[in-house]
Amino acid sequence: MKFAGVFYAAIAFCLSGNARAASPNILFVIAGRERYVVDARPGSPAGLGCPVRSIRVGTMLYVHNFEPDRWPYRDVDLGLTDTDNSPTKQLIETLGDQSPVWQQAFGRRPAKQLFDIEKDPDCVKNHAVDPEFKTEVASLIEKLMSELKAQGDPRVLGQGAIFDQNPSPRRKLALDAAKNQGPDNANQPKEKVKAKQ
Repeated sequence: MKFAGVFYAAIAFCLSGNARAASPNILFVIAGRERYVVDARPGSPAGLGCPVRSIRVGTMLYVHNFEPDRWPYRDVDLGLTDTDNSPTKQLIETLGDQSPVWQQAFGRRPAKQLFDIEKDPDCVKNHAVDPEFKTEVASLIEKLMSELKAQGDPRVLGQGAIFDQNPSPRRKLALDAAKNQGPDNANQPKEKVKAKQ
C-alpha cells in the first residue's frame, strides 16, 4: 500500500489523545483503497486493483482484503509497478519470493488482518489468525461492514466490479476522442480533432 503510511498516520492522529481531546466523539476511523495505478484494469487478474477496507478502533487496526488472490502491488510479472524503483526495492527483489522479507514487502495479503498498532506500528504480526483475537476480529468485521453498507460502498453491496470496470483516464480520453470523430469530423486531419479535445 503505497500511501498506507500516510493514511494510517492520519488515522493514528485522529485517534490519538490530542485529537480525541479536540473531538471526543471520534470512536473509529475507516479507510479504503481500490486501485494503485491508472492502468490497473481488466484483461488479466494481474492487472486489477487490490481492494481493501480498514477500520481502526483504539489501538487495533483491522484490514479486510476483498480479493486476497490479487497482488497488492501489481503482479510480479508486471514488475511490481505500484512501488517506485529504488535501491531498497532492487535489494528485496534479489532476495526472491521465498524470502520472508520479500513476502512482507510484496507478497499477497490474507483476507483478514488485525494489528495492534501501538505494540506493532509496522503491522508485522497478524492477530487475525490468533484464536484469542477471534471475538475482536468478528466485532471489527461487523462494525466495518455495517458502516460500509450504510455508506453504500459498492464493494460491500456485491457491486465491486464497478471499480474494476471503470475505464482509466487515458482510455476514457481515447473513447471520448473516438466519439468526437463523428461524421462531421471524419474527414478532418487528426491534428484538428485533437485540438478540439
